[in-house]
Amino acid sequence: MFKKVLTISLLLAFASLTMGQNTMLIKPSGETIKLKNASNLKEAIKVTKITNFQGVQAKSVISPMSIDAAGKADTVNWRKLGGAWNTNFGFNGQDVMFTYYEAIADMTIQGIGYTCSDDEGSANATVSLRLIKLNWTLDQLKDFGAATYQGYYPSTGDGFNEADPFGEEATAPWVIGDSTHMIPPWADNADPNANTWDYDLWSDGGFPWPTTAVASAFDAPVYNWLVFDDTGLGNVDVVAGEIFAVVAIHDGTVLDGDRIGFWSDNTIGVPTWKFYENGRLSTDEPGWWVRLYTWDFVVAVDITGDTPPSIADVTELGTTLSTADRTVEATITDENPGGGAAGV
Repeated sequence: MFKKVLTISLLLAFASLTMGQNTMLIKPSGETIKLKNASNLKEAIKVTKITNFQGVQAKSVISPMSIDAAGKADTVNWRKLGGAWNTNFGFNGQDVMFTYYEAIADMTIQGIGYTCSDDEGSANATVSLRLIKLNWTLDQLKDFGAATYQGYYPSTGDGFNEADPFGEEATAPWVIGDSTHMIPPWADNADPNANTWDYDLWSDGGFPWPTTAVASAFDAPVYNWLVFDDTGLGNVDVVAGEIFAVVAIHDGTVLDGDRIGFWSDNTIGVPTWKFYENGRLSTDEPGWWVRLYTWDFVVAVDITGDTPPSIADVTELGTTLSTADRTVEATITDENPGGGAAGV
């Protein structure tokens, strides 16, 4: 289901946007770096590029409409942890994949992006996107040391393989694949009749929004963006500490055909989820698997709440046997995009 190519290590996450005329790059850790001025979210996404250790930059594909931000923008992704991001991990008709995040502050989500490693299946299918809320903590989501089968919702008569990823068309309770986790992270009850289904964060009335995947090389990656304002459905707010996921659905009708791939990494320790409509190891076992890979999805947000202080330019002290006092200097910046008092 995936292909390996040359390994390369990429540098950190990227983020940007203006607060008045003060354009900042904000890492998911809260660290800020000043950038050249950009007048709106899309322009900031264009000019803010991920750079790896060999100087390769990832560009962004985005339409020219303007979106202004009220606070600061943070383009959040997992590349801040390093990684190789050189695995071409694919999915086929009716498969689903999601990557999750924890909001570092109160924020407004304004768009979703992804890098595509294989767009051959795009001739017959699209990558449709939505956002969902998750009930598990970040530690729970990351607490997997091997590929683990999770389960699915039966959906008798659905015209495919009678397995539903989220339960929206469920005809019976969740089929448990992992006795450690009795229900999936977006649900509150295994029984679809008792579940509140309060997990949809952004979609078109429960339906994902289609995008056309365009591939790029892992060592010259290009992000494909879906900007929410362009859809007419508006943006969505999340609060600090909330766990949310970017979901990609393959809308092709050939269950094992029309492959579309995402660039991914299996070194940073963030296992993400894939739903195999036709089964991963057997067609008798459709459903969700936790895989030890992280899909290269990214979220553009306008930070409206307080962020942690950033610490930079820290004095590096070498090893010594001396017990004398030594001075450590650093530049510490504390800002509050949501307004109000700020300062260390």
